[in-house]
Amino acid sequence: MACLLGSGVSRAADIPTGWEIVVDLTGKLAVLEGSTAQGEQELLKWFLTRYGHEPDYSELIERLAPQGELQRGLLEPYFTQLDPATEERREREPTAAHHAIARLVSRGVLRVIITTNFDRLMESALRQAGVANIEVVSTYPRELFVGGSAASPTAGRLNPRRLSKRQPRSFGKSRNLRRR
Repeated sequence: MACLLGSGVSRAADIPTGWEIVVDLTGKLAVLEGSTAQGEQELLKWFLTRYGHEPDYSELIERLAPQGELQRGLLEPYFTQLDPATEERREREPTAAHHAIARLVSRGVLRVIITTNFDRLMESALRQAGVANIEVVSTYPRELFVGGSAASPTAGRLNPRRLSKRQPRSFGKSRNLRRR
């Protein structure tokens, strides 16, 4: 059995949906380019007028932060939370839904999880449930996630330009989820 996860599963952990991030990044770009557009509809209209198409996550990232470390700094606040005691960023906690799915995996009911999420909440819940050797392959329109860690939520993210430089990789009959 397989499970398809979208950004809604992480919403209870205060992680914005993919679309909310696109709208927010569009707002950041609009400010940088001197626009006074505000609100989702105004920002979308501004972007469409300025660039001739709807905003795209990969393009927004490249325009706002063209290099890896800058991208990490741009995206980290969406996936982490500020600890008020230490004023340091830390990972958010998996939701009840993440834990329920992890229990299904640990019992052998679920064998595959397909996700469009960039957060690591599912991987964290799987580790907490005793599921080891997790191979993560998650997709987002025009992007492929091929690695990274909880400390670096954007590491390994490849946009189409970077993907064209990679050698194809077969995942074959990967045993991607195994119990400890």
